[in-house]
Amino acid sequence: FLGVLMGILVAVSLSLIIVIYESARPQITILWRIPGTTIYRNMKQENNGSFIPNVFITRIGSSLYFANASFVKDMLLTYVSDLEDVNPTEYLVLEMTPVITIDSTACHVLHDIFTDFRSRGIEVAFAMVGNRVDKTMRKARLKQFIGDKWFFANVNEAVQFCLRHQHAKRRVTQGRTAESEAGDEDRQDTFDMQDIGIGFSDEIGFSNDMHSENTMAFITLAQDVPMIMSEITAIFQRSRLSIVRAQIEPLNDGGAKHVYFLRSLKSGGKLSDFEIERVRDELESLIKNIARPDLAAGSPDSPNGEGGLIAAATAAAAFAGKVGSPPAVGAGRAVSADEAERKLAVLEAKMQAILENAAGSGARA
Repeated sequence: FLGVLMGILVAVSLSLIIVIYESARPQITILWRIPGTTIYRNMKQENNGSFIPNVFITRIGSSLYFANASFVKDMLLTYVSDLEDVNPTEYLVLEMTPVITIDSTACHVLHDIFTDFRSRGIEVAFAMVGNRVDKTMRKARLKQFIGDKWFFANVNEAVQFCLRHQHAKRRVTQGRTAESEAGDEDRQDTFDMQDIGIGFSDEIGFSNDMHSENTMAFITLAQDVPMIMSEITAIFQRSRLSIVRAQIEPLNDGGAKHVYFLRSLKSGGKLSDFEIERVRDELESLIKNIARPDLAAGSPDSPNGEGGLIAAATAAAAFAGKVGSPPAVGAGRAVSADEAERKLAVLEAKMQAILENAAGSGARA
């Protein structure tokens, strides 16, 4: 009844109002890791994930400018405060992929964020910063103030550095005396964290969102076990699951990463939550039963020892999530290309034999 022209003007005005509102209140997405992988996803989109103890990872949903920078700061402070009782934050990782540009006001707010969190004992790391944002931060001397070491190409590298830094900081704290307490900051900055390697712990993860047709299962073994794939395949068969595809990747120190693309024979599609939990329980029981004796609690190489995982929080995290074990921190060992190829060839041969045996069993059934 207003006419075509007036209707267009109203629609355009409403669209502008919505755009301004959305940009002034950007979405702050909380990320968690899919167990058994180095993949970090939105916890609202991925049901099966775990938080890294003492590391809070978030993605800023839009460019930063004068209208939304303060909102982002307030939201980050609120999230960290809410997590204080269940997963105290020592490191904040900001994933900056959606942030295309920042203005001078946003630079000042980022400066305040870094200063405020550091005063609380929380280090701030930046991951996946775009070229335009990087240039602006350099011109504002913000990157110089924060330090190049706190900028990373991806979230996984940022998390690994945070774990190394945490391990180094705890070493310094443990070895610190009353006389050297005033020089603790210098000792920490000059500590060489390169000798702290990132290892792997036994982990099991599932995802229904990373493939359009199949459920993906991720199994990481700190130490590969001969013929364990036959045991894993047997569990899948007992649970009436078909293996569409399987991949095995050798890891440092004799570990292995298994990736399985699964489909339920009952529904013909992805696994239900009940099926995932049932299979997870059986896989965890299997890995627990074959765990190496030298990984007993208190040993130097155990997940809770000096050379293994940093002690992880076990309380359930906020936001209906859970705190999971981070990648193990210990003395890493480089694997040569020839050695890796030999391991991969052996693993592929095992995988092929087991899959052929499984296919033969299915045909006879």
